[in-house]
Amino acid sequence: MDIRNAAEVQVSQETRFSKNTLYQNGKSTAFVLNFLPGQSLPPHPHSNAHVYLFVIEGTGTCTN
Repeated sequence: MDIRNAAEVQVSQETRFSKNTLYQNGKSTAFVLNFLPGQSLPPHPHSNAHVYLFVIEGTGTCTN
């Protein structure tokens, strides 16, 4: 397994949020979402999946 530092993929884009994969193996995926103030991700389902959120820096709102 490759071990990566989340800081390596903390890259923001002015036009939209960015998604960078840290780890993927079989059905498991870990990724970093980078948002600038005012950017958002539309609500969407994750059927048959467990989603864990960990905020590295800043604040935000998550709804389900």
